[in-house]
Amino acid sequence: MIVNLYSIFLLFVDGLCVVLMTWGAVACIKLLKSTREVMDEEKHQVLEGRSYLLLLIACVVLVLRLIGWPFFYLVLWSFVPDITGAMCIFGVTQVKPILTGTLEVMKPFSFFLFGAWLFIHTLDHATKRADLLKNKLLMLSFIAPLVIIECMMEMWLIINISPTITVSCCTTVTDLLNRPTRVIPTSVFGKSYGLYIEVGFWVVSLLVIGIMMVLLWVRPLEKLRRRRLWLGFVAGISMIVAPSFFILAMIETIAPRLMKLPFHHCLYCLWQYVPYSILIFLLFVTGIFAPIWAFLLEILGKKGEAAVMLPVLLRKLYLVGILSMGLSIALLGTHHLLLIVGLL
Repeated sequence: MIVNLYSIFLLFVDGLCVVLMTWGAVACIKLLKSTREVMDEEKHQVLEGRSYLLLLIACVVLVLRLIGWPFFYLVLWSFVPDITGAMCIFGVTQVKPILTGTLEVMKPFSFFLFGAWLFIHTLDHATKRADLLKNKLLMLSFIAPLVIIECMMEMWLIINISPTITVSCCTTVTDLLNRPTRVIPTSVFGKSYGLYIEVGFWVVSLLVIGIMMVLLWVRPLEKLRRRRLWLGFVAGISMIVAPSFFILAMIETIAPRLMKLPFHHCLYCLWQYVPYSILIFLLFVTGIFAPIWAFLLEILGKKGEAAVMLPVLLRKLYLVGILSMGLSIALLGTHHLLLIVGLL
């Protein structure tokens, strides 16, 4: 194990999350059993009071996991000087590649699930009778084991990263001519694949923003026909098309341009050489998650008093999506403009 301030803090946070979510999972199961009973107004209020501490702890863990996502990469970056052959975070990920790769997939998934739960909780908290309490508990009972597993895997990874291991540099993988992010687009678009995927990224991003703006300001959600179909359409683009173009464009064209290294395609190096690119990633992820969260709310939130208040929260979510994705591509566009005029 490599001991430094970052790794010790991450282990502490992970251990705290495991303890809190283990208790939360047990409490959640007990409360779910209580919801099966036929309840009058008084019993429902008692159940809601018992769930308050559980929901508060879930919010605390949510904040810790959101902070923990970028902090995880900060810890890996702090290990770079201690691992032979590592020039960036990529080298550290090769110490335990399968475990690290699994965690890198789980973290945005956990962020998405916790975000969805938070918005359902926000909607339910605004009602007088807590109509969505059962849905919140069901979702939390699914999230809790995932958070516990993720934290334990992360602790195992940090403890087992040893400075005695020698790894390869990122250029031996990310800059090969037969890398998947180059081979697949080339087979579809030909040698000019870079232009097509970057144009596709800008078009898809602006399309998602444009549709959200239409749903937010042009057509009131309360009066929109086939509202669920429209929300599902935007969610589908945000879930599949937008991130695909974003990752391809970042790796193949945007990252090399931002780093001023035309033949280097490592995203970890991008974060190291252009630190504010981390903000671009986080904003874009939030932007594409917002319409998916809205679609889930449309499915899970139409119950009782919550159904009346749902369109207000949907509009706020679309506003978050517009601002987040808009700011992300605005930062990219500004950087490109400054490069063109020679100010960077």
